[in-house]
Amino acid sequence: MFNRQSIHISFLLWGCVFCLLTAFCTHMGKDVDRKNKIHMISLQFTGAVLMCSDAFAWGFRGYPGNLGRNMVVISNFLVFTCSDLLLLFYHEYVCSCLFEKNPGEAKKYIRVKIVYGISIAAILLVVISQFAHFYYYVDAQNYYHRNYAHFVSLLLPMTGIVLDASLIIQFRNKISRELLTALLSYIVLPFVASIVLLFYYGISLNNIAITISIILMFLQNTVEQVKKVASQERRLASQELQLAGQERTLAKQERMLAKQERTLVCQEREIMDSRIASMMSQIRNHFIFNCLSTISGYCKIDPEKADAALTRFTRYLRRNMNFLEEKGLITFENEVKQLEDYVALEQMRFGDLIEFGEDFETVAFKIPPLTVQLLVENAIKHGLTKPGKKGSVCVLTRKEKSGIVIEVIDDGVGFETSEMEEKNSIGIRNVRYRLGHMINASLKIESTPGKGTRAVIFIPVTAEDENRR
Repeated sequence: MFNRQSIHISFLLWGCVFCLLTAFCTHMGKDVDRKNKIHMISLQFTGAVLMCSDAFAWGFRGYPGNLGRNMVVISNFLVFTCSDLLLLFYHEYVCSCLFEKNPGEAKKYIRVKIVYGISIAAILLVVISQFAHFYYYVDAQNYYHRNYAHFVSLLLPMTGIVLDASLIIQFRNKISRELLTALLSYIVLPFVASIVLLFYYGISLNNIAITISIILMFLQNTVEQVKKVASQERRLASQELQLAGQERTLAKQERMLAKQERTLVCQEREIMDSRIASMMSQIRNHFIFNCLSTISGYCKIDPEKADAALTRFTRYLRRNMNFLEEKGLITFENEVKQLEDYVALEQMRFGDLIEFGEDFETVAFKIPPLTVQLLVENAIKHGLTKPGKKGSVCVLTRKEKSGIVIEVIDDGVGFETSEMEEKNSIGIRNVRYRLGHMINASLKIESTPGKGTRAVIFIPVTAEDENRR
């Protein structure tokens, strides 16, 4: 047959079971702050010991013999001790929640230190009470009775709770509404139960209220962690979307880079084709035949000149082949050496009809191979070698603030520049292309019929500096 005491004990034992379950769940949680987790488990485990001890205190109340007496004494000692330990652990949990971002800030407030002092003092008084019996005593029949100072055992925890309540209210903006409600429930429910116990004895209302508060804090903490996990998942999803966007951007950039690489490859191929075409244009069959014919003629009348001409011709061909293997620019000095061999070979053919001059203010720069030679060749071929016409061609260089200028000037027959554009000479087009793409230079040709032609190459300072590096 169930009576009030058995029902009371069953409530206490079930409270112990719930506290242990919440402690186990908190321990298994992976997304809980470590400090809060320790404080919460301490609260839950202490609450379980409190409820179990209270159940034993009621169960062995009036049980005869030494076993009954020892169980009543030990269980009541644990009830009082755990009640004060709960104040200590609750106070630490409150401080960790309120000062989570700056734990050192809690030390600035005297109330925090006072609550620690109250908790330690209350535990010491419980220990002393085991010998002085001013809180309670156990009679000869093993019944528990309150004593004259029992109200102190309730007043000390209540004072600590009031101080914690003042901290919670002061810093309520630092925590969520749900956490505020859970923390205040631990204050309000046991406070009301303690007031009731001052006037009524017969049921552990205070301990039951504490257990309910611990369960409420556990539920709130669980909800808080679920919200944090959901927030983290949303943040991760947002980051994944951002990463996906960045990956699409990178893929687009990679496609653009691939396109640019293909364009560069095409440009390099065009430059190479241009260089090859330019080289080939310098060693056309008729030029080779003319040189060989000239050398053959000198072999009969002037072997020394024939030998000199053959040496220049061989060197000219070798340099052309070497330039063909070059992948970049050449020094202007090497360009001039090749140019001088070419002009000397042409002078052997035409004699005094061709005069060649040089005036170099600077040679410390680089250009694409056979650039100047093609301009001089055009001047000799189209401007100076007309029947009965004697002429001169001169190559000049000078430095300006904005860059270097190369001029090829002849006093030949000249031509209309519009005619040159219509003919669209492959050689001139190649020279312009290589100058523009290799050193960002430009070529300008001016000509007046009957007066001559002037070709001007301008190499900007940036291109000059790049050449020097």
